[in-house]
Amino acid sequence: MNPLVKFRPTDEHLFTHYLQQKAMGAPLPPGLIEECDLNSQEPWRIFDTTLEQTFYVFTTLRKTKSRVLRTAGSETWKEQHATKISLGELVGYKKSFKFQGGRGSSATSGRWIMYEFSMCDERVVKK
Repeated sequence: MNPLVKFRPTDEHLFTHYLQQKAMGAPLPPGLIEECDLNSQEPWRIFDTTLEQTFYVFTTLRKTKSRVLRTAGSETWKEQHATKISLGELVGYKKSFKFQGGRGSSATSGRWIMYEFSMCDERVVKK
């Protein structure tokens, strides 16, 4: 992608043109949204913030039977807010998270915000 052109899609565009396409196994344009394990370590260890302040990634959620595990390093992603995504019918959710730790956490705690888009289970095409 041209470095002078910024990738700033709308929420609807992210959902319909990227998340739904990925779930169906369709190829996506290279270089816009990367695969990344957000639970492997703290976000400042994953992303180069000197180059960009907004990052778009696909990540696989780690789950127990009924919960999604959201720890990364010694801190965790805490859910702040959730909204429904409707395109004529309920198709998914957009949730916001803040990366934060407990007592004695790092100075960068709380400075990272993540928006997670997810599809309703019945809309996911399984292959």
